[in-house]
Amino acid sequence: MNHIWPIVLLITVATMPSQAQVKRNGKQLTRAVEAQLVELERQLSEALAKEDAAVLNRLWSDDLVFTSPNGHMTNKTQRLAGQKPSAPSAQLANINDEVKVRVYGNTAVVTVLSTWKGKAGTQEFSDQYQATHVWVKQRGKWQLVAAHVTPVKK
Repeated sequence: MNHIWPIVLLITVATMPSQAQVKRNGKQLTRAVEAQLVELERQLSEALAKEDAAVLNRLWSDDLVFTSPNGHMTNKTQRLAGQKPSAPSAQLANINDEVKVRVYGNTAVVTVLSTWKGKAGTQEFSDQYQATHVWVKQRGKWQLVAAHVTPVKK
């Protein structure tokens, strides 16, 4: 029995660097996932501004649930049907001012503060929106499964 304690101590000490390495690698992996999701949010914002249905189709899960600022809920098929590519002369931009990512395994909650700028006829506008997006890694890729958007009061 007395011979077991030195062995247990040796195993414990030997695995300590491994445990620290796992924690360090876990943080690096989380940062990499966060960076990937920030990039996907950038792609999403650009595709929404351009009404690029092909990119949106790739980013949105087939079972997407979207809640608009007025509380109306739509799905992927309905949202894609409403996409009409912007005319080359259209001036519409969607800039992500702040993106916060929280990763929970193969699910992530992303909050995005964005500014939409453009021109409607001769009237210029600049409006801010706060969105909550839920992304899930499905079949090896991240896809948006739920979104809720609300305007930021000025």
